[in-house]
Amino acid sequence: MSDEKKIVLNMSEDNEISFGLSIEGYSTDPSLASSPKVRFSLLEGDEKLGFLLPAKYEQGQVSIKIPSSNMYKEGKRYSGTLEVLLGNRYFKPAEIEIEFHKPLDVKANLVNEAAEVKSVSPTEIVVKRTPTKPIAKPSPKPQVSKPQPKPIVEKKVDVLEELTELLAEEERLTKLLQEKKRIASLKKQIQQAQKSPEDKLKERIKKMFIEETG
Repeated sequence: MSDEKKIVLNMSEDNEISFGLSIEGYSTDPSLASSPKVRFSLLEGDEKLGFLLPAKYEQGQVSIKIPSSNMYKEGKRYSGTLEVLLGNRYFKPAEIEIEFHKPLDVKANLVNEAAEVKSVSPTEIVVKRTPTKPIAKPSPKPQVSKPQPKPIVEKKVDVLEELTELLAEEERLTKLLQEKKRIASLKKQIQQAQKSPEDKLKERIKKMFIEETG
């Protein structure tokens, strides 16, 4: 298909392409020309592997939304075909060549950071003192202490203290339950993030079909 038109699309964002569609000729059912079924097939290179994308026909114009995806191969040639169904008849009125590219992104990071300024502490003056010999004092006579009876300790129940401990334990259990819920939510987010780009693209195309047919 040497007469194919070639377009370049940004693989990092959704793209929309449009075709003007004219239906002429005789048909036993004129309503087919006013409401044809249209779709767009996207195939990778010469391989018969690709996707069928929904298309919207309105007032002689066909619009196709090509979703963004990391599954596209940058610089790889893709064949796009507009397909029209009129009753039991099949037409391919347009074919194009598509290439996906990533946009240029320029970033700069600071390599050398400013040297830290260290504060200089003032000079410390050390004063040395000659220790003086302590004057020996006569040791006092040891006093014989009389044994004292052990006090009787009455065990009292502090209701306020026990209530405080119960409230603290309840708060700890509540925080533990909240932490478990947060961990479960993080696991669910990680499982969703680990989906392959192909699965994500299929989900988006399925959602687009539902929105178009709904």
